Amino acid sequence: MKTHILIISVLLSTISFSQMTEKTYGWAIYDDEASEFSESFKEQMSIQLEKRFNKFLKIDNVVSEKEFMLFVGQSDMKITYKDGFGFALVEVLSSGMFSNYLTAYWRLEDSTRIESATKLTSLDSSSIEFGWCADFDPKVFLKHVSSIQKLDTKKYNIAFEVEYDFNSYPDLSVEFKFKNEPSEKELEAIQNTVSSSLSRAYVSKISLADDKHYCIIDFQGQKYEEGTADLLELVKKLNGGDEKDIIELIRIK
Repeated sequence: MKTHILIISVLLSTISFSQMTEKTYGWAIYDDEASEFSESFKEQMSIQLEKRFNKFLKIDNVVSEKEFMLFVGQSDMKITYKDGFGFALVEVLSSGMFSNYLTAYWRLEDSTRIESATKLTSLDSSSIEFGWCADFDPKVFLKHVSSIQKLDTKKYNIAFEVEYDFNSYPDLSVEFKFKNEPSEKELEAIQNTVSSSLSRAYVSKISLADDKHYCIIDFQGQKYEEGTADLLELVKKLNGGDEKDIIELIRIK
């Protein structure tokens, strides 16, 4: 394990994660016996496991944005076959040097060829499926990717949940999650509250994309202390308005 960490440390000192992944298969590096996997097997394993990793953490593009890497074959993969599935132990490493061993699975449209799957060519998403097994715990990784904090709503008597992450200040977004689909009148009232509370900043119109209502905020030279104080004032005003009962969550990030 010490040798493994030393190798990674040397790599990190000479080349960034993003540069490394461009020279490999997405986020995946194949070593030892895994380096003999077919090109299409490697590609589909990388692509599909990344998509499922993002989905399990419920964060779009978390693998690329947080620079996770997948190591296959750096240690004994313990490859086994059962009930038409192939299983292998792989390692996921974060840019913060946190690593975790997980079991990945694959299965084929033609299950009789499962034990030769790693050598098959011309595989695509319709002929092979990759995924994570039950030992994948999103909470383990979320501890290392999430800087979002929660406001103590009971302490401040807030009617809805409030999450915030000011790391991207002065350019932030305010996302609204509603208990029910808001009417145009309700959205207009919320928009007016946001604009009046953040009068010194640029505030975009509340838009709907990917089932999320959000607006973009640019504090345009405001000091951090001033901008975040205005955001707190926004929360207070929304909590005092008629629309507070339809708001389930406000996420500022």
